[in-house]
Parts: sequence; C-alpha cells; structure tokens
Amino acid sequence: MKHGDQARTIELPDGTLLPAIGQGTWNLGENPSSREEEVRALRFGIERG
Repeated sequence: MKHGDQARTIELPDGTLLPAIGQGTWNLGENPSSREEEVRALRFGIERG
C-alpha cells in the first residue's frame, strides 16, 4: 500500500493499481450481540480514513 498526498492504492501482482477501499464487512450484522462492537470498529476506521 502506498501513502502520502496521493490516494492510497494497492498494487496487484501484474502491476495494476487499485484504490485501497473497504473495511471487510462481510459478516457484519450476523450476530445482534456484536452490533455495538461492529459499529465502533467501523466508525474507528472511517474516522481515520
């Protein structure tokens, strides 16, 4: 991953650059008892860019 003034990117093995996005939300919402922790984790990531 590259940082700096430019948008963060990921370089694939073939050299293709993609924007680094996403927070891995695949299983969010599956367990109602985990909701508060999941929301906290998402907000943490959003706030830090």
